[in-house]
Amino acid sequence: MNGEILIENLVVNCIIGILSHERATPQRLRLDVVLQTDFSASAASDRVEDTVNYAQIADELTQLAVEGQFWLVEAFTAAACRLILDNHSTVSRVSISARKPDVMPGEVVVGARLELTRD
Repeated sequence: MNGEILIENLVVNCIIGILSHERATPQRLRLDVVLQTDFSASAASDRVEDTVNYAQIADELTQLAVEGQFWLVEAFTAAACRLILDNHSTVSRVSISARKPDVMPGEVVVGARLELTRD
């Protein structure tokens, strides 16, 4: 019983980017995460121990973004996908979109999306 766990609109204030003002001042990084996993055990037990704890993943991604001080959103998404697959064996596929809503003028939002599947 495969399903997807969603984490949408996770906002992290962090240093990310190549421009001088991006290196000097934290900016918002908006994350959307899709985790594919088997729901069989958690659907039957109704216990968090039998599923992926999305609060834990949100904390891990926040820590990665804040401590990593990445230059490129592409590098962050790659590191984030690897972190989830390395730390959460029940996740078979992860997709992460990371967007910087404040770097461009007007309503323009830039970012990157990456999807990785467990081998």
